[in-house]
Amino acid sequence: MRVYLHHDMQLHGTTLTDTSLQVRYRVTADTAWLLAQLKHEHRAERIISSAARHMHVTHKQARHALYALLGFLDTAGGVRVHGLGDVQHILLRRTWRRRIAPSTRGFLGALVLAYGPLVIALSGCLYGIRVLDAIPAWWMAVPAAVFSSCVFHEAGHLYAVRMYKLRHILLAGFGYVAVMYQTPQRRAARCIAVAGPLAAVMPYVLTMCTVRHAGVVLLSLVVSAIHAASLLPWFSDGKTLWRNI
Repeated sequence: MRVYLHHDMQLHGTTLTDTSLQVRYRVTADTAWLLAQLKHEHRAERIISSAARHMHVTHKQARHALYALLGFLDTAGGVRVHGLGDVQHILLRRTWRRRIAPSTRGFLGALVLAYGPLVIALSGCLYGIRVLDAIPAWWMAVPAAVFSSCVFHEAGHLYAVRMYKLRHILLAGFGYVAVMYQTPQRRAARCIAVAGPLAAVMPYVLTMCTVRHAGVVLLSLVVSAIHAASLLPWFSDGKTLWRNI
């Protein structure tokens, strides 16, 4: 497995700076040493072996320290991982996030990266079932509805972040897109959290009000309910909203 520290992450002594978000972290001397290794050595096993010798710890302890650091960096897309490593540790990660510049091209690329394979797979399955006449024709609109709702959702977050002029980046992984930004005032945090689900729900509410087809109305209702549910306190948008009330 090879690991690459993102160029946005700059180490000065025991201070790690995220230059895109302008956030600084104070780290321990051992963590700073591991970060320094990531600058010139990308093979995880070699870093682990060096860490075990340098820190006078077991190979297992050094491995745990490296993966803990990678997990921390991954929350902000600060590290790229290529290839497979220790399966036990890899399975602890839900996804390795990719940091993307928040441009229009980057936004569209992040959405395709995250949801493209899912939409293609879902479309193929529905088409196969449709050929057998097992489902009505309107079901073929499900992949487009799901993808477009995700576009509206993330665009809503991105618009709100830009409205408050906060430094931000995009994070993308398989089935995952998020806008990461500097911690703002509580009012701004509430607005950003609500903007995504609201932007996703509004087009489908309008669809339900103007289209009389029962299948389309049902699809719009389900998609709207899913995005509205993201404001519950068990989901990331909901946690941000309720934490800042």
